[in-house]
Amino acid sequence: MNRFRWAGTITTVLVLLAGVAPATNAQSSASFRSATGMSKAQVKVMTDALGVAYRQAMSTAKTTINTSKLSVSTTSTADRRYRCSLGGYIHTTMTTRVIVTMNTGNSNTSGSGHQTISDWRCIKGWVVNGDPYLSHTLSGSVFAGKFRVSTHVSGGWKATGPNKAKQSCQTSGNAQYSTIGKSGVATVHVRCVPGESYDVTTHF
Repeated sequence: MNRFRWAGTITTVLVLLAGVAPATNAQSSASFRSATGMSKAQVKVMTDALGVAYRQAMSTAKTTINTSKLSVSTTSTADRRYRCSLGGYIHTTMTTRVIVTMNTGNSNTSGSGHQTISDWRCIKGWVVNGDPYLSHTLSGSVFAGKFRVSTHVSGGWKATGPNKAKQSCQTSGNAQYSTIGKSGVATVHVRCVPGESYDVTTHF
């Protein structure tokens, strides 16, 4: 087995998986009734933007490879700002490391990073900032040719809208993937005040 190719494959899958949790492309099971906060659709626009920003950053990450007699390791570093055409940006940073043992092909993966929202104005009438940011953690392993990986996102944002209306939203999400059964699931929980809580589950 080519250890360099295997390490690169793991990194690629992590990039794709890491972007699943923040993006909420599925339908929500609850609706907002608050007249002072963002609507459910507007909150979804924000979470989708976070997902796009994350994937763009990870897709342009710089990767270095180090080798020894015992292992191959890759370190990927992402640092990118995703800008709103009406003003503001989402700044994403992420560092992911994969270590593959030469004689077995087994590996361990870890990663962490942040997303900071600054004066985001792509939701009509609202300005969104991080509260204080969203954090991301990754972990994974390959054992006996079976690949498992998970990612977790937490944190939130605060928004100021028409007539000085204010809203705070916190998110918590997990995504898991395994080559056993070739399936994955991502679940995102969003709680906004004022507003409601809802869960989004996506299978991939």
